[in-house]
Amino acid sequence: MNHTTTRRDAPPIRRRAAAAGVPSLIVSVHRWLGLGAGLLLLVVALSGAAMVFRPQLEPSVSARLWSAPTCSAARPLSTLVGAARAANPGAGTLSAIRMLRAPGTSVRIKFSDGRWVYVDACSGRVLGIQHAYGGPFGTLEWIHTFGTGPIGAVVAASVATAALVLALAGLLAWRPSPRRRAGLAAGARRLALHRRLGPWVAPVLLVAALSGLPQALPAPAVGPAVAVDGAALDQASLRLAGIPWQQLQLRMPRRAGAPIDIDVTANDAPHPYASGLLRLDAASGERIGYTPYAATGIGHRAYGWALSLHYGLAGGIAQQVVLFLAMLTVPVLAWSGLGSFMARRRGALTLRLRRTYPVADGIVAFEFTHPLGLRLPPWTAGAHVDVFIAPGLVRQYSLCGDARDRRRYAIAVLRCQPSRGGSQAMHETLRTGSLVRIGMPRNQFALAPHARHSVLVAGGIGITPILAMADALAARGERFELHYACRSRAHAAFQERMAHLGEVHLYCKEDGRTLDLGALLATRQEGAHLYVCGPAGLTQAVLTEAERLGWPAECVHTERFSPADDVARGRPFTLRLASSGRLVDVPADRSALAALADAGIVIPSSCGQGLCGSCVTGVLEGEPDHRDHCLTPEARAANDCFTPCCSRARGECLVLDL
Repeated sequence: MNHTTTRRDAPPIRRRAAAAGVPSLIVSVHRWLGLGAGLLLLVVALSGAAMVFRPQLEPSVSARLWSAPTCSAARPLSTLVGAARAANPGAGTLSAIRMLRAPGTSVRIKFSDGRWVYVDACSGRVLGIQHAYGGPFGTLEWIHTFGTGPIGAVVAASVATAALVLALAGLLAWRPSPRRRAGLAAGARRLALHRRLGPWVAPVLLVAALSGLPQALPAPAVGPAVAVDGAALDQASLRLAGIPWQQLQLRMPRRAGAPIDIDVTANDAPHPYASGLLRLDAASGERIGYTPYAATGIGHRAYGWALSLHYGLAGGIAQQVVLFLAMLTVPVLAWSGLGSFMARRRGALTLRLRRTYPVADGIVAFEFTHPLGLRLPPWTAGAHVDVFIAPGLVRQYSLCGDARDRRRYAIAVLRCQPSRGGSQAMHETLRTGSLVRIGMPRNQFALAPHARHSVLVAGGIGITPILAMADALAARGERFELHYACRSRAHAAFQERMAHLGEVHLYCKEDGRTLDLGALLATRQEGAHLYVCGPAGLTQAVLTEAERLGWPAECVHTERFSPADDVARGRPFTLRLASSGRLVDVPADRSALAALADAGIVIPSSCGQGLCGSCVTGVLEGEPDHRDHCLTPEARAANDCFTPCCSRARGECLVLDL
């Protein structure tokens, strides 16, 4: 059963990536990569956000290890290393030494066991020992890089690659949206938020992923550091005397005969990782050579910039703030992207057909329950569900059971002659026990909450939503009257249920009783609302008579089964796709939906007649000729969307948000 009403929220604008301009492959890559790697990306983003301000916070958080008294002359390096080794026996060979020029900071000495020993350079006193991944920020770094070892490196590199592709695909798939209307569905609101935030955050994520990828790649295996004589270390201190530096790191040789490499960050360095390279003989401490940062190779400089960009150190506090906000936005993007994805698939309820039973000639009721006996999502009178009968075959049917019964959904289907395929398949192919995909209930034909009296008019199979309305009104003790017109009593559905509802009037042609609309609608009670659902002739007659007799438009509610004949026909026009500028001609005897499909641009649709709203598409320029039965008057007046299955253009061209 297809649906429309004069009082409903407009359906969300559906924008589908098509072969023109935005290949569906790009959107699919973005979507499935986000779903597949989303959790790991969240871990990286949140841990990264927590570490953005590490340079400013760690000296305070770990003040016990970082802070040391100032003095005019520091102890020799050999003395500091000896003190560190005594405090950490069995730690292995010396691996690295880090020093900051800033006064009041300790010297960090690392051995092959992976632990740093913090030493007071003035007294040689050991301030503490901490693993490289110890402490609050060390733990965050361990989480951020997925631990140590080759497995963690592979995972980190994979996540960095996924973030890179995800951000790039998102930027390629993004295109400006038309102005938004109020009242969008939750999934559309989340998608709108995702599309607004994405273009701003994606460039930052691209930079973060690109700069993080070199670090995430598995490092080549190296052996332990070679033992270095203490005298050579003391000589290293002397060799640094003539070089202005703000921080440095001594890296011990990994093989016999290799030099001591000292990364020297000069005072005028553009960022903390812009280091020159001083090389000393590991045996004597004699200077082999010094390469200032400006003279280093492009690979060395690129890697230094990558480190600084990744850690937010290249642009000072401004870059740190931008990076921090971008990382915090990733969970919002994950939530909005997942929310819109799930909303688009919220029809993915797989229910079991519990039983079928006839309710009138040609009308069969279908009752669905959850396979595990779980409670089903709630619904209200007038709601309908999508029934995914077969691939590419989706139909909408009104729920006609008891809304208070959360264990089952009931619909009734009239076998149409001729059938477009839906009712025939429902009657012939579904069997008790079949698993069927059922959409979440949507109500576009709801009861007015403050109506003082309800006049319910149904014809034929149109009794399905009207019956649910009568049940709801009766359960609440509200005043209503039900008028049901049909060909014969044999064609009148749910007669037993209606017998218990109160004021029900049945009009059968075989009994000579016909529905007198003039008499029915002549006197309108204060606060009364009129609801009509049935064949097009009956519906139009009720609407016409209600308008003639002065019923307020906001008090008249309709739901239709089919539109007028040939609604999609008219004079030819042209569609232009905003993302690519591609033109698609729509002939006089073809719908815009069909013309787009002929051009390889498939927009999901269901009823094909402007009733369900599933194909609603954004319009950026031009004036649509609205012929649907699903958009509100406000949505039509806004002219920012139309239903390509039946609506056309008033002018020569429509520019679509595709």
